[in-house]
Amino acid sequence: MFYTLGFIFDPTMERIVLMEKQRPVWQRGKLNGVGGKLEKGETGVACMVRETREECGINSEESAWTHIAVMTGGDWRVDVFGHIAKKAQPIVCAREDEGKVDWYEIAAIPENALSNVPWLVHLAKDKLRNKKFHQCEIVYSQ
Repeated sequence: MFYTLGFIFDPTMERIVLMEKQRPVWQRGKLNGVGGKLEKGETGVACMVRETREECGINSEESAWTHIAVMTGGDWRVDVFGHIAKKAQPIVCAREDEGKVDWYEIAAIPENALSNVPWLVHLAKDKLRNKKFHQCEIVYSQ
């Protein structure tokens, strides 16, 4: 199964958009970036554009997203992307069934974030700001 995960930064790179997930069950009540499952024939970056529009009402272009990393484990793969918004626009939840979406201070990511979110946010911030690394692969064991 192929998925995307995206971190949207405000122009100062001090705040980030996170979503309180409702599904899958193991993520219920936890904060994560936006993203989701790729549709048939869809690229990872096209999925990010679609999911961002659907989940938080933010329109973006494919060229505005930067590929940060690949996470794999068993039969799944997640492409992680980062994006710096031109302005910290209000979040408009287009799909309330997905969960609450809002801006959060990076320096104070809440305790209910998924365990990998804080360091993935900093990895994305580093890549977007410094562009010093080309590729990152994160492999999870079963």
